[in-house]
Amino acid sequence: MNTPAAPDARSALALRRETARAIRAESGKRAGAAWMASGRPQPMKGRKHADAGDDVLTVAEVHALLAACGTSTTGIRNAAMIALLYGSAMRVSEAVGVQPGDLYLSTTDPETGALAAQVYIRARKGGDNDTISIGSPMVPHLVRWSERRSSLGLNGNDPYFCAISGDSRGNVTSTSYWRHWLPRLAVKAGVAKRVHAHGLRRSAATHMRDADTPLDVIQRQLGHASLATSQVYLARRVDAEHRRFMSGHGAAVMATRTQPIADAHAGAVVSMADATVMAGVALASLPADVRAGMTSDQVQRFMAGTVSAWATAG
Repeated sequence: MNTPAAPDARSALALRRETARAIRAESGKRAGAAWMASGRPQPMKGRKHADAGDDVLTVAEVHALLAACGTSTTGIRNAAMIALLYGSAMRVSEAVGVQPGDLYLSTTDPETGALAAQVYIRARKGGDNDTISIGSPMVPHLVRWSERRSSLGLNGNDPYFCAISGDSRGNVTSTSYWRHWLPRLAVKAGVAKRVHAHGLRRSAATHMRDADTPLDVIQRQLGHASLATSQVYLARRVDAEHRRFMSGHGAAVMATRTQPIADAHAGAVVSMADATVMAGVALASLPADVRAGMTSDQVQRFMAGTVSAWATAG
């Protein structure tokens, strides 16, 4: 008959896990205290949309996060994660599964001469494999980490974003690690917005849209099966200020079309409300002095024209 093991006979692995949980809990408490002291709202799990606060970062804020990572081995690795999330707009669950052989970092763009890169994603949401591009400014961070991990003796069988010390060396990092670490990094970088992995993905998509990237390219980058999903995804980042503006100027646009807009590019149907919100985002992206000088009639014409452009995109 087997007898239970004494409490002091627990395995070393169980003790290490217990210690790791205690460390994470303490780190979470410290991050929460720092967040509250900063005056920003406390992040909530699963809040992905605009009504949770504007989590779209500026390019300067992304670079502030990268700089705050520092030059240690861990910092170089973590900066590479930010570079991949923002440079490719991929999901953090996809990023942690990347293997060294999934990255192509040595391709030069024949038109611009800039260093280009691609990443192969295994089983995206929906089950399909895919290869997407990585924005050129982010590539040096990935190259730096690739060189550093090679110098550590990590090989192609170790996950690209693996642990680098202790008994877990070579093991894949968890999505939980990155979700807990990013808010702490935001405090260190002085970024006064909610910083999280999904926010980096949303920021990348928003900046692609602001650079006039075709919507179908953004859709492919995000891994959305439907073009309408990408349209609504971008529209949802409108913050309260934009919504207040829309409440004053949206009626004139609503009066021009009462039926849902059929997106001829992919056959998707986008509601009038979503299209109007998109127009509000476009208007809000204009320089503040330009918006201030627009008459009500000019605003209405701008909104109507932008809605029409969304309807005929592609």
